[in-house]
Amino acid sequence: MFRSEYAVISPVPSWNARKDLQLSDRIRIERIPEAERPKFEAWNEFLSLSQIRDLSRKSFWFRYDFQAEPLKGTESKFAATELLRNVLIAYQVARPVGTGETATLVIPCEKTKNGLVIDTIHNYRRLETTLWGRMIASEPVDFGAISAVSTGVQEAVARRVVRLQNPLYLLEMGQQADNPHIRVLLWVAGLDALLMARNAKVFERRLFNFLGRQTFVFPAVADLAQPQYTLGDVVLDLYELRNTIAHGGTIHKRFRDELGFKDVGGNLIDGYNHTYQRRQILEEAALFLLCSALRRVFVNNLTGIVADTKGWRDHLEKQVASR
Repeated sequence: MFRSEYAVISPVPSWNARKDLQLSDRIRIERIPEAERPKFEAWNEFLSLSQIRDLSRKSFWFRYDFQAEPLKGTESKFAATELLRNVLIAYQVARPVGTGETATLVIPCEKTKNGLVIDTIHNYRRLETTLWGRMIASEPVDFGAISAVSTGVQEAVARRVVRLQNPLYLLEMGQQADNPHIRVLLWVAGLDALLMARNAKVFERRLFNFLGRQTFVFPAVADLAQPQYTLGDVVLDLYELRNTIAHGGTIHKRFRDELGFKDVGGNLIDGYNHTYQRRQILEEAALFLLCSALRRVFVNNLTGIVADTKGWRDHLEKQVASR
């Protein structure tokens, strides 16, 4: 039976590697030549002028190619769209840089001899990062981490490992949210779900065991000093702030103290100001800790262990961070 050929594409945010990357069998990050890209201006009823300009400038795209029988095209395109959405979240786990000013676009196209022709456009809310997330956008890309996380996320979804799926959904919803307190609530809830913690002490112990008490929360940026914050500095405060928000309490004054965002020498880091509050530091920490924990699961191929409640609990109760 005749089968049509399709490609689902989505722009790669902050891709500075300037080369292609194979993520799995048919999913990749690749440069699509301008002549082969879809004609976005023809979709000006669905895209803003700024989106059209941004998309027209994008060289690198997530891409998934597949074939489908005409009568099953809609079903196949839906499955392919969901698959690529999972890849977008995997990319944020490996590299939480957000999606920039453009919304999160997933675009099924038909492949023709003249290039890609848009079939439809799925326009989701853009994913917002934090200030430090924007700082790391210029850092070198870790190809191994992106590939491992992408493979791991697909496995977790295929196996319906809820203990990983829920944190991934909470990561996405937090990046879609505008309110910083809601972001903290969602991201710490994601960590809590992954760690199976029922109270602050269990949350603290298991996160220390898994990532290391003295581990820096934020990755280094080449031209800036290392932020001073370690897991030991933020974990209990994160849990308390999450609980306060969840139960409708008043945010304690110490979370509203203006501390700035400082390096290991105690100096204010360029790009931040002295009025930066403790709760803003914790908001940033919540994003990076959730991504760090999920990244460690996928890079170390722990999906099977996470799926086994007893095995995962035993794993978290061991000091494994240094291994």
